[in-house]
Amino acid sequence: MTGIPDSNGYFAALDASECRKLLRAGEIGRVAWQSGTDINILPVNYKVVDDHVVFHTSETGALASLLTPTRVGFQVDEIDLEATVGWTLLVRGTSGPAVGLDSSSWVPDGRRVGVAIAVEWLGGRVVSGTSS
Repeated sequence: MTGIPDSNGYFAALDASECRKLLRAGEIGRVAWQSGTDINILPVNYKVVDDHVVFHTSETGALASLLTPTRVGFQVDEIDLEATVGWTLLVRGTSGPAVGLDSSSWVPDGRRVGVAIAVEWLGGRVVSGTSS
């Protein structure tokens, strides 16, 4: 991890294995995509299955539009404001149906439509409000 200290803190890139570990450990992230002239960003509960981020939605939800292959961004982070330290990850990929993946919903509210994001690029960094 190579860090870049500045007057506001410390930033360091996370290596690929650490990014994968943090992505697998997360539970809630945000999906971003463009639809027409609008940009959408919505939170989702997710799991990583193989090299895919998988989440569930209803048949009529805005996220159901991602069953059609769409370029998306997916972000996960954890920030401890008291300790002034945290990390953030960004996934870039293409969405589609969660076919052949665990498509049973783990959310108990009736969301039955499985959406998968094929992870095509993954990067992240750790941030700190203090240099170290």
